[in-house]
Amino acid sequence: MIKIHKLLKSAGTWVYLKFLILIGFRKLFNLKTKFVFSQTGEDMILYMLLRDIHDDDLFYIDVGCNDPIHDSNTFLFYLNGGSGICIDGNKSLIDKHKKIRTRDISICSLVSDEVEEVTFYISKENRVSTASKEVMINNSNRWEFGDKLNLKTRTLNEILDSNLPKGQAIHLLSIDVEGYDFKVLKSIDLEKYQPKVIVIEMHSFSLDPEFLKSDEVILYLQSFGYSLKYYATFNAYFVRIS
Repeated sequence: MIKIHKLLKSAGTWVYLKFLILIGFRKLFNLKTKFVFSQTGEDMILYMLLRDIHDDDLFYIDVGCNDPIHDSNTFLFYLNGGSGICIDGNKSLIDKHKKIRTRDISICSLVSDEVEEVTFYISKENRVSTASKEVMINNSNRWEFGDKLNLKTRTLNEILDSNLPKGQAIHLLSIDVEGYDFKVLKSIDLEKYQPKVIVIEMHSFSLDPEFLKSDEVILYLQSFGYSLKYYATFNAYFVRIS
């Protein structure tokens, strides 16, 4: 408990105050609850899929990591002793990661399957910032977009080649980049780097049998030995079976 108090204090007064309120309610009503940090419970599903990995050994790659705590798919694992590589195009968010999640390797970059210069549209609602003009236009009636940055993309292969500790297994790959998700997925060599679990945002998902037989993400991951395990609130969860 001392560890989480110290960590959340470093995140700011308001975050720490909300934590203390939650702790107070849990004690007052004797609630047997777990803390959830992701947007819609993604970390609970991932925790179940990765329960056979010792907490301190768990290593993740979080592409589109956004805030180090709020709506994070990987903060729960960090809190329990895990670590990983967190990547985002928003420098202010990466600076927060470096301050709060000091065990992680935090990298400011956009990721794609090819090296190219793209426009990064930054929203005041950070989690919808995107390198996709189409996504930005579609979301502009709900969220305000401000700064535009011209950034050069890197492939996930190049980032991992340079930063992944030697011999380190990858247990989780989380991809949430608002329209560039499949490009990120294609930028990692899944024969060389073999994450046990992949969670990727898929807004167009359908349980229709024709969709399941033809979707490019599903077919692509099946070709590398991954099976679709779950789908929940815009995210598909794949587990490596071979």
